[in-house]
Amino acid sequence: MNVILFVFAGRKQNMELQLPLVRRIITEHPNVQYHVWNLSRNDDDNHYLRAIEGERITVLNDYFGIAPWLGFNAVYRHYAHNPKYRDHLFVKVDDDVVFIETGRFGEFVDAVNGNRASVVTAKVVNNGACTPTEPGLWSGFEALSLPLLDVHLSGEYAVMSHTYMFKHWREMVGQPVKLIKTRDWLSINTIGYDWRMVRKIARRVGTPSPGDIAGRSFTPRIKIGDEGMVNMLPRLIFQGFLTAHLSFGPQHAHLTDAQLSLWRKRYAAIGQQYLDA
Repeated sequence: MNVILFVFAGRKQNMELQLPLVRRIITEHPNVQYHVWNLSRNDDDNHYLRAIEGERITVLNDYFGIAPWLGFNAVYRHYAHNPKYRDHLFVKVDDDVVFIETGRFGEFVDAVNGNRASVVTAKVVNNGACTPTEPGLWSGFEALSLPLLDVHLSGEYAVMSHTYMFKHWREMVGQPVKLIKTRDWLSINTIGYDWRMVRKIARRVGTPSPGDIAGRSFTPRIKIGDEGMVNMLPRLIFQGFLTAHLSFGPQHAHLTDAQLSLWRKRYAAIGQQYLDA
C-alpha cells in the first residue's frame, strides 16, 4: 500500500527532532511519502519549513497564513476530495511528535490496513488514552489524582510522562504487538486510517458538535474538529509502536521554556541512540 505520512507542521524546534526519524522511515519504506503542511506562525519557522527537502518529502504551503484549525480541516478535505488518494493509507502526526519507533512503522501500517473500520493510534507518551496501556505511566498518573480527561491541562502529567520515558524508553520500544480497544478520549498525536476514513472525517469537521463525545460535553455552537470527529469513531491503540508527544498547548502555562528545551535535548539524544542501535 502507498502511504502518506503527513504532519501539521509549524515549529522548527520540534521538526528538527522528527525529521531524522522520518528520514529513516522513508529509507526503509519506499512506499511512504512525507507531506509537510506548513502551518507556521512566524517567519523563522516558515523559512525553515519551506527549506525542508529530500526524497519523497513534499512541503505544502497551500494553507500557510490561515488559522491552524482551519488549516487542519482544509488538509483533510484536500485528501478526501482527490480520488488519486483512493488506494492510499494515511498516518497523521503532530509536529511535536519527537520520538517515533521507526522499526515498527511497517507493522503499524499493516494494522491500519487490517482494521479499516477503526482509527489506529500509536502508543503515545503524554497522551491520556494511551496512559492505561503502560503500567508505570498509569501508576504515575494515579498518583497525580487527575481526571483522565484533564491530562492535557496538567504540567505535572507532562513531567511525569517524559520523566518515565527518559528512564524507560529502552524497555518501551520493541514491546509485544497488541491491539487495544479504547473508549477514552484519544488525543490524535499519531494516528492512521484509510482514504474512506479520511472522507468520513472531512465530511464532519466544521459542522455542529453532538452534545457528548467520549465523555466530553459540547454545545451546538461548537464545531467538530478532527480530534472530536476521531473520537466519534472506533479507536484502537497499537501497542508495539511507540511515539512521544512533547506537549499540549494548555500544559505550557505550567512549563517553562527551559524545561521544554531540556526535554527536546533529551529526545534528540534518545532519537540518535535509537537510530544508531
